[in-house]
This record gives sequence, C-alpha cells and structure tokens, in this order.
Amino acid sequence: MVSTLVSSKQSVPCLLINEEFRDIESLNGVFGWDLDWRQIEPGALLFRLTAFGHAEINVIRVDFNRSFHQVGSPPPSAITLGLPDIESGVLRSNGVDISPGSLINFNYNNMLDTVNQGAFGGFVISLSENALRAISADGIDEKLAAGVNQIPFWGPSCYEHEQLRQILQALTEVALSEGSVGLEKWCAVFNQDLPAVIAGILSGESHQPKPSVPRFQLGVLQRALQIISEYDQMPNSVKALSLLAGASW
Repeated sequence: MVSTLVSSKQSVPCLLINEEFRDIESLNGVFGWDLDWRQIEPGALLFRLTAFGHAEINVIRVDFNRSFHQVGSPPPSAITLGLPDIESGVLRSNGVDISPGSLINFNYNNMLDTVNQGAFGGFVISLSENALRAISADGIDEKLAAGVNQIPFWGPSCYEHEQLRQILQALTEVALSEGSVGLEKWCAVFNQDLPAVIAGILSGESHQPKPSVPRFQLGVLQRALQIISEYDQMPNSVKALSLLAGASW
C-alpha cells in the first residue's frame, strides 16, 4: 500500500482517498495490496475509507457496518499495523482472539487473516523501516526488528496505545476537515510523533506504567500551540487539536 497509493517520495503528508463504498468489487481493488474482503454478514454494505500520507508513512481509517473475513498479505516493503477501535470489540486474527484496542502486527507470519463481528472501525498504519529508524533512539533497532518478526500483537494495557490513538484521531480529523493543506501544517506530528509512539510500542517500551504526568502530554500541548501559531485564524481542525492534547470535545 505504501508504494501503490503514493507515487511521490515527498515527506509532506497529503489526503489520498476519502470515499464511501457499497459493493465488495470496488473495495477489493482500492487498497492496492494483496487483500481480499469477504462479507460474511448479510445486508447492505456501507464502507467508509479515508487514507492519507506519503511514500514512507501511510494511514488508513476504515469504518464499516458488516462482519468481514479479511485475507491477504501486507506490502513486503513496509511494516503494517492495525489499531481497531476499542468499541469494535474482540477481533479474531490468525486464529487468535485479540483484545479490544490492541495494536495488531500484520507482518507476523506475513499474513493477514482477521474476522470482525458486526460494525467495525479502526486504523491501518504502514511505515517503511527507514521511517522508524529515523525516529528511533540509539539501540532500539534490534528490539524493533524482533517485535516486528516475533510478536503478533501488543495488548492495550499501556499508555502508548492511548497516545497513538489520540494522534491518529487528530490526524484523521485534520484530513477530513482541511485536506492536504491542513495535513501539511501537521507534518511534524505525522513524521515525528506518530512513528515515535509506534517505535516505543514495538520496542517493548510500552510495558512501562503510565506516569502521573506523562511527558507526552506536555509535548503534545506544545505541539498544539505550535500548530495554532501557523494559522491566521482558528482552524476548522480545532477538534483535532483537542484530540491531540487528550482534551474532551
């Protein structure tokens, strides 16, 4: 998907897809990688897909109203992960029941085989290895490689999952409300904060308990103020700033 949806090697994220689908045939071709969607629940389909990113990092937001069996292989040149909404419940992946809100490793066994029950929402993130190495601290690369090759999923008990969800929700809100113009202003969040949180989870740092005042929370507040300063007036994506900072909306 990274090499198919994006033809440019630019480092500025842009809106790629924002569409609704009502038939399987159209849906199966849109991802651009080996993925077969099989609807296993009768009824009319409503599938919403938003994708944004660049050649090194892509994010896809999906929302659909039926049960599916998804079968396929992730793109060979990327690290591909799934973050279902907690509200979507238990997801069965490669024969194992995954707790709600877990970060799923689609590179594990180089195979995607998942089943959801009923309405579903979540994110798919694809990153190049270079994108993670660029943001990783010294000595983290071996842990990252081990995680991608050996761990099927990372449970949702650690605070980095909350951070990742906040960033993805905020970026999606920007993509929907301001498109590529807004995403350019959020470039630092997309290229630095997003892979940094993912690197922390994949390297095992996510097993640390949640601190009383997370450094991340202070950092995103500063990031939000920095983004606001780039607008001439309050942006349409003010909701995204609240999501990024973990504030109620």
